[in-house]
Amino acid sequence: MNIVDNIKNKIDQLKKDDEKMYVGIQFETQFNEKMNELDLLEQEINKVLQHKD
Repeated sequence: MNIVDNIKNKIDQLKKDDEKMYVGIQFETQFNEKMNELDLLEQEINKVLQHKD
């Protein structure tokens, strides 16, 4: 398992617990924001790689 899957699983565990659900949702929001940042980073890297050819 990679780190992304580990984080998703832990967030899912939090969301199943009534007392921790709110925190799980907050972490899920943060996680999704970071994933979007990684997607943008990948796009920028791809642009540089394409221009290098």
